[in-house]
Amino acid sequence: MGSIIVTKRLSVIIPGYNTPDSWWERCVRSVLAALGPDDEVVCVDDGSAQRPLALEALRNEDRRVRLVYLEQNAGLPSARNAGLDSAEGRLVTFVDSDDEVRNEVYSRCIAALEKYDADVAVYGVNGVYVNDGFVAHDIPDDKYYGALSPEDVGYLVKRRLFYYSCNKVFRTSFLDANGFRFNPEGVPCEDAIFNVGLVVHKAKWVTVAYEGYVYYRYDGSLLSTYKPTYVEGTRACTKAWKDYKDSTPGAYEGLGKYGLARYDETSEEDIVRGQWTNIWRRRSPHGLKARWMYAREHGDVLGRCTAAVFLRKAMLMWLRANCYWRPVRVWHEKRFLRRIGAKVEDVG
Repeated sequence: MGSIIVTKRLSVIIPGYNTPDSWWERCVRSVLAALGPDDEVVCVDDGSAQRPLALEALRNEDRRVRLVYLEQNAGLPSARNAGLDSAEGRLVTFVDSDDEVRNEVYSRCIAALEKYDADVAVYGVNGVYVNDGFVAHDIPDDKYYGALSPEDVGYLVKRRLFYYSCNKVFRTSFLDANGFRFNPEGVPCEDAIFNVGLVVHKAKWVTVAYEGYVYYRYDGSLLSTYKPTYVEGTRACTKAWKDYKDSTPGAYEGLGKYGLARYDETSEEDIVRGQWTNIWRRRSPHGLKARWMYAREHGDVLGRCTAAVFLRKAMLMWLRANCYWRPVRVWHEKRFLRRIGAKVEDVG
């Protein structure tokens, strides 16, 4: 984007880091099946240990595939930004390299964008909870919103349709005109920060009643692993939301209709507690000594931490991180999904 000459209709940006070849192939082939001849796929390898052979083969097979290689792992926001810098489409969207899309998704979104001259098209998500044995269908209505009111934002947040970037198609000229890029310090909240910015800049939104994105959630995925930038990302997300609400008349009241008036106004105490939970997650590099020091350093928030208290906490957090009482967790997840309007289906 930026100085790139726009010669394509749609650019699909797919970042990946150490993604298995089989996942790359599944993802890219699904995207190619949904594209027209004037579209492109920009695959960004974010400094993987080995360059994926599948991408080279797909590029040689289909001229619509372009590859961008980053020398070092820079993180998802930076990889997406590299794709944006290279994209040549007048529209742009994102797909994660372990997911896939369905055939009609982009044609439907582009038709809606053109019909209403909108800047953002939002479509439905098919969430496949691989290890938990169920699928969630979350599909919006066909509706043109224009610039989102606080009530509209509250509704889309409550339905879990707001936060993703991968279930949206964006107009490149709008992103360029407002200097949109993903915040490298916003992980794991980079999507939220990006989309709140779209609301602040009065983007025109349209929703499309099509379940076009297939999102695979595995044990050990990004949602259940350690995120070293948790603190910085949470602070950046809190600031983005607070700036929006403080500058938007009626925002607190509008969001309050959905129980979100103080949504994401995370205190420093909440951040300390959140990071305490986070450092016990799967693939956390923190050892027991580092966790003990964290507990001692933040005793004013976490409470008095004797050796006995710490060991009890360690045992509980280990069980939660590695077992998490799966039947209870799955029951709570399904209940939550049904309450926000998603349809839950058990699969064998």
